[in-house]
Formats: sequence, structure tokens, C-alpha cells
Amino acid sequence: MRNFIISIVCVFSCFGCATGFDTYYDLDEYDLDFIYELEDNTTELSFNETSRFVKTDEQGIRLFLENPETTYEAYEGIKPEYQSFGIAGYCGPSMLVNIARWYNFSVTIDEAAKKMKTNNYVYKKKIYTSCASMCAGDFIICTNVCYDAIKNLSKQGGSRVNLGFKTVKHYVPEGYAFKYVEEDPYAIEDILKQLLKGNPIVISEYLTKRQAFHFSLLTGIDFDENGEIYVRMVNSSRRTLDEFMYDWSLDGSGDDSHKRNIKRFSGLKPFMAAWYEKIK
Repeated sequence: MRNFIISIVCVFSCFGCATGFDTYYDLDEYDLDFIYELEDNTTELSFNETSRFVKTDEQGIRLFLENPETTYEAYEGIKPEYQSFGIAGYCGPSMLVNIARWYNFSVTIDEAAKKMKTNNYVYKKKIYTSCASMCAGDFIICTNVCYDAIKNLSKQGGSRVNLGFKTVKHYVPEGYAFKYVEEDPYAIEDILKQLLKGNPIVISEYLTKRQAFHFSLLTGIDFDENGEIYVRMVNSSRRTLDEFMYDWSLDGSGDDSHKRNIKRFSGLKPFMAAWYEKIK
């Protein structure tokens, strides 16, 4: 039995500089430093009488649908015909279908899309009505700011962020609890520990390179020969931990004013994540 140590130290001298989500939010000096042992080990789990596996070794933490002793294929999810790179906006339903496959419960892509109101675009009149309701005390300025923020999101299509997480919560497997975090970059520590327990993580992020908000599923971490840490994602790109943290922070989504308005009027917040955790 070999033991490996994960030592992750992320120091962003200007990570989230002038992020300005709120006055209490300060990412100018963000240090993440935690160490725990990672054994060379394979753990078998059972969901609805179906086995799943978590393998840890010098390559990282990876999830497997089948025994890793008989397959080299780590869990990369499935890409249904409605997958987000085929039809725009279906990253949310695809994310849920991939969770369902891991925990061995049934949900179709269309069922997920209906619950998340995927690509159910809101039109000008409805946007103004909703914004006017939210901005009752500041009808002219606030309503127009709200309209611009929501309209830009509507152009991208996709699933509504609150309904995305609500739908994930709706399908909690028996014996598990729904866990949710937001606005806490240090949650990455708990997330990596959840992977060790065999729990993939729902992530809401802003893909800076594609300039789009996105639902994805975090399923593991890899180490390269130089010790660089990479995050494994379903329905999203594999990238370094630093790149992932930046996308997860939503920092690339616009200037301070734009980010504050997106948060206020759409519910999108930095460091949103959810998972199913076994009840002890």
C-alpha cells in the first residue's frame, strides 16, 4: 500500500481583483493550503444495487462505473443527443442525466429540461414586468438595469440557475442529503473530500474562454508529471485548478457593476456547488 500526499497551495496575487460582488467579499489575497493523505486504493460503492468505484493513486482521484481493475475508462459522463455542445443551452439537463447515471436512478433529458425550464426564453414584456416588481422602490433606473442584466442572460439560453439546483435537489437518492454551497472559495476543500467519498459535484461557472455561464459536473482531479493539478469535468473542459477556480468565481463574466447586477437579478453567485452526501 503506497501513500501519496495532496498538497494544494493556490495563491492568486490578483485572483478576483476588485471583484466587488459585495463589500464583504475580498479575493485579492486568497490562499488555499490544505494537506491530506491520498492512499493507493479502490473503494467500492453501491447505488440501487449497482456498484461504482473510487480510485485514488499518484494520478489523482477518479470515479469509475466499473471496477478499475478491469477498465481504464474513468467516468466521463454521457453525451446525449441534446448535450450542450449539440443543442445550445442543454448543459443543465445533461448535468442531471450524468448524475442520474452515476447514482443509478432514472431521469430523461426532456424531463430535466422541463423542470429547469431550459431555453424557455423570457421576452421583453415579461422581463420588464418581473424587473418592475423587483424594483418597486426605484422603478426607472433599477428596472432598466435589471432588464439589461436578464436580457443578456436570456440570449444565451440555458437553464435558470435556481431551477437547476432545485431540480438536482428534487432527485436526491434515498439515504442521501442534498448539500449546497455558495460564495465560499474554501469550499473546494470539502468538494475534493466529497470526491473521495464518490460524490460528483454540480458546479455553476462562467467559462471565460467560451464567454458563457455553464452547468457542469466535477468528477475528479488529475496530477501531471510536474505536479500540476487538473480538474476533471463532465460536459466541460479539463483544466488546471487555477483556471477552474477563476471560472468558478465568475470573475471573467464582466465588470463589477455587471457582476453585481447578474447576482442581484438572476441569482447567479460565485462558487455555487451542490452534491448528494450519504446520511450517516
